[in-house]
This record gives sequence, C-alpha cells and structure tokens, in this order.
Amino acid sequence: MRRLCIGLIVAALSVFQSAAQASADYIVRPGDVLEVDVVGVNGLRQKLSVDEDGVAHVPLIGGVAVAGKSLDEIKEIISKGLSAKSVHQVLPSGKELDTFIDAAQVWVSIAEYRPIYVLGDVAKPGQQAYRPGITARQALSLAGGLDVLKGQRGDMFIQPADLKADFTVLWIDLARENMRIERIKTELTGATTPPIFSTDNIPLPRDTLDELVKIETKKFQVNAADYKKETEFLHKNIESIVTQAATVKEQQSKERDGLAADMQEHDRIAALETKGMTTSARVTEARRSLLFSSTRYLQTTAQLAQFQKDEADFRRKLEKLDDTRKSELLKELQESIVKSMSTYSRIKSVAEKQRIRGDSPLVQAGPGRATITIIREGANGPVSLLANEEAKLQPGDVVEAALRSTDFLNQKQAHAQ
Repeated sequence: MRRLCIGLIVAALSVFQSAAQASADYIVRPGDVLEVDVVGVNGLRQKLSVDEDGVAHVPLIGGVAVAGKSLDEIKEIISKGLSAKSVHQVLPSGKELDTFIDAAQVWVSIAEYRPIYVLGDVAKPGQQAYRPGITARQALSLAGGLDVLKGQRGDMFIQPADLKADFTVLWIDLARENMRIERIKTELTGATTPPIFSTDNIPLPRDTLDELVKIETKKFQVNAADYKKETEFLHKNIESIVTQAATVKEQQSKERDGLAADMQEHDRIAALETKGMTTSARVTEARRSLLFSSTRYLQTTAQLAQFQKDEADFRRKLEKLDDTRKSELLKELQESIVKSMSTYSRIKSVAEKQRIRGDSPLVQAGPGRATITIIREGANGPVSLLANEEAKLQPGDVVEAALRSTDFLNQKQAHAQ
C-alpha cells in the first residue's frame, strides 16, 4: 500500500512538472490573458489582456510587447522593469515603508488562453474557451455535435440560378484573393517582374480570369514603379549630399592649412611686437587674418556636420521606406489569406447546397464522412491541417468540420497547398 501511495505521488509530481514545463514553453499571442503577481506586494496582482498589437499593459511599467515570447522571457522583461521601482506599503501594524521589488518576487502565468473556434457542419458553431488537452472530438461535442443539415434547413427552396450566381461570384472572389496573395509574396521577395499567376482548376470563363490577371499585374507594376521612384529620389539626395560633403571636406582641409599658417604668422608678429620690432598696425592685421581664417574654418566644419546629418536622415528615411513597405505588404497578405480561407469555406457551403439539390455538375456526393480541418497560426501565417477527432488543439485554433465530399473542391484544395 505504501509503495502504491509513493507511486501515485511520483506520478502526480511528474504530471505537474510536465504541465509547468509546457506552460513555461508556451508562446503568448494576442487574445491570451496573463496573470502577473508580485509576491509580498499588495495590489500588484493583475490579469492583463494581450491586445491585438501583442502588448500587455503592466502596472508601474506600461505597455510591454509580449506576443511571440515565452512566459520565462516575459517574466524576465517584467522583472527588469520592476526591479528599479519603489513601492509604498502599509503593514498590518500600520507602519508605512517603501520597498524595492526583487526579481524573485515576480511571477507570470497564463490566466486564460485565447479561445478556439468551431465552424462548419456543427449544431452550434462559434467560440469556445480553450483548456489544455482539449481534442477536436471534445470541441465538436461542445459545439452540439456534427449536423450535416446545419444552415440548409431554411434555404431548401433557393433557386438554382441564385446558387449558380453565388457560386460564380465566390469563385471570382477566391481567384482574386489567391492572385493577390501571389502578387504580395512576389513583392516581398523584391522581384521586379510580376509572377505568373496560376489559373488552373478555376471554373471561370477565360476572359474573366485574364481580366483578374491583368488587374493584379498592373497593381504589381504600379507598386514597383512607385517604390522605385521613392528609392531613386532618396538615393539621388544621398549621392548629392555625399558629393557636396566631399567638396566641403576638401575645402575644410584647405581652411585648416590656412588657419595653421595664419596662426604661425600671428605668433611671429606677436613675438616681434614684444621686441618692439614691428608696428601695431601690422599686429592688428595679423589678428584680423587669424580671425578670418578661424571663421572660415568653423563655417566649413559646421557645413560638413550639417551634410553628415542630412545624409543620415535620408538613409533613415530609406530604411523606414523599406520597413513600412514590408509591414504594409505583410498586413495585406494576412488579410488576403483570411479572406481566401473564408471565401473557400463559403464556396464549399454553396457547392453542398447545389449537391443536395442535384444541380451541380462540378460536385459529386461523397461517402458522408466528416472531414476535420484545423486552421492554426504558423510562423508564416495561417496553415490548414487535416486532422482526426483525437487531434490535440492549441489556443487560437479554428476547427472546421465538413460532412461532405466535393471531388472538385478537394482537388482545388490539394492544388492550393
């Protein structure tokens, strides 16, 4: 009996240590809620939401960028920020004192994980609270289970022409977003020629596809031309400043030599004056020449410093231009990926309605098995993963259940991947 108890204790400790390690390795994202506690300091235990910019606002510190960091990294950042802070406390005895916060007092943990989302052929699609270890089966169960007729009960009398129009419009939207994604990815590589847009397996008229390709090609060319003009303008300014600075630097060297000669002459005249061997007019003239040389040297020095400052400013503008362009392209890419996935889901929904009515020549009925797709945030954006019901979910996952099989759409999805 004693051995059994010891074994249970060891097993419990092992599970606790594994959970603690998993929590420490967890990468924080927008939507998570952190709990920050400073042991021994009243009023500094706070729950902090990570906003869409990945920032959590910590008392006494302010905004801290936490997205993409582990809990240990966040704890280190917050500990450093609080280590220099003095906190006024009132002890139970009524005594007041000011104490400094030690890094060992700071604890950071996950209070609430960002939610997961269940979509598709389920009875109650929507947002669910995430809990560690939750599986796709459990999430589907919490969403009311699979329901192939979800969303179809109220629209069984939709006219075939309406469904066909919706299908065409959605495919145009999907084709446009996919071409936009190709164009943005090509721009991010720094290429100067537009990509060759793929139009395979898209059920749209050739002239429609050609027009979409033409639009995205023109957009690429306009963006490339604008970026080229801005960079050339900044480079020309830098080159002009460098050329002028070189001229002024050469002039500065000459002024330095002239100043040295005038100083030497001034010292010689001053020495003659002490011996009474020269006139006061000669001394005055030597001083005037020295002052003039000094002024010219200082002017060229100041002018050279201004040129160097202007050059640094233009180089910073050039760097900022690149950074801003990449940031805007990445934001546009993320939006297009989300729109593409959303449109693709709507296409599958319309295709299924057509299948039920028997109106779609493109879609054939499948065996009725549930297909589970997990859309997860990856290093380079959302990634779609085919999964089974026992797949472990992660915070922020989108679980899509589909009780249908569309040969054409599945073929398109495989091509897209």
